[in-house]
Amino acid sequence: MAFDTGRRLRVTTGEVARYGLVVGETVSPELVARLAARDAYHRARSRALRLLAIRPRSTEEIRANLRRQRVSQRTIRAVIADLTAAGYLNDLAFARFWTVQRIAARRYGPRRLGWELRAKGVPADAAAQALAEAACGDQSAPAEEDAAVSLVRRRLAAEPRPPSHRQLRRLAAMLERRGFSAEAIARALRTTSREMPLEPVDG
Repeated sequence: MAFDTGRRLRVTTGEVARYGLVVGETVSPELVARLAARDAYHRARSRALRLLAIRPRSTEEIRANLRRQRVSQRTIRAVIADLTAAGYLNDLAFARFWTVQRIAARRYGPRRLGWELRAKGVPADAAAQALAEAACGDQSAPAEEDAAVSLVRRRLAAEPRPPSHRQLRRLAAMLERRGFSAEAIARALRTTSREMPLEPVDG
């Protein structure tokens, strides 16, 4: 729908029929405001769907993205309510997706995944449920230890000398930053120490 001023609004065929819109006919300011609100809604919804087509998103991710586009709070609430009702937005489903993907990468521990889910605005109960389901389905302790050992091996493979005690301490700090538990870190370093004799300590 185009106006003499050059302004354009996206209008559906249903809206054309509902409001009896005719080319060249004057439209009241009230109807223009209503159509403008619907146009903003359609544009925001389309943007949200494009984001969701790339990968699942948390509700907060969609809200933050629309907010950056200067979409009004009222329109954001309407879009989120619509997408949630349609099943496109589901924080638990997103948390499950994110957890499975990150565990498959074998680079982070469960604590780190919890931090990431909180940073993405996932409610605490949904995050906890997704992490608990992943732990039950993946024998969490062995999987976490294997991931930690894999990271340590990769870091040490590039070193020309045997690992030193100082280097192991740095690796332990790295694993802690990545969210691995103290138990998994200790087991991974013990495994590595058995595989690679430590550099002798002088004196």
